[in-house]
Amino acid sequence: MSEMSDQFGRPGVAQGGQFRARPGRARVLLVEDQLLIGMALEADLKDFGYEVMGLAGDVATALRMIKDGPPDLAVLDVKLGREDCFPVARALLAQGVHFVFATGYGGDLVLPAEFAGVPVVEKPYQIGEVLHKLRHAG
Repeated sequence: MSEMSDQFGRPGVAQGGQFRARPGRARVLLVEDQLLIGMALEADLKDFGYEVMGLAGDVATALRMIKDGPPDLAVLDVKLGREDCFPVARALLAQGVHFVFATGYGGDLVLPAEFAGVPVVEKPYQIGEVLHKLRHAG
């Protein structure tokens, strides 16, 4: 087997003349309240070799997942129904986990000062932007 990437830059190995995705190295927590959007991002991240540890649709679920075993990285949708993701972001910061915020509000998003340096990705998700900002988060 030899290391390579496919035409989309996804890491993998050549095996018997076929491309096989390399097992994920980084565990990613997705916090997204819109199930179909979250599932699409999960599939994209898996395609690029990440291990998605779970998809949380609300703050309580995300905090439970972090308590059970923190991720290496996270993507946090800022607005989760009637709540925001900031308690999750604080828990991740406390554990030294790098993350990005996601928003559909564009330039109108105002983050609390404690998150001033956290990268923001626009929704709808563009996997190239998400990957770039995850790699440079923190």
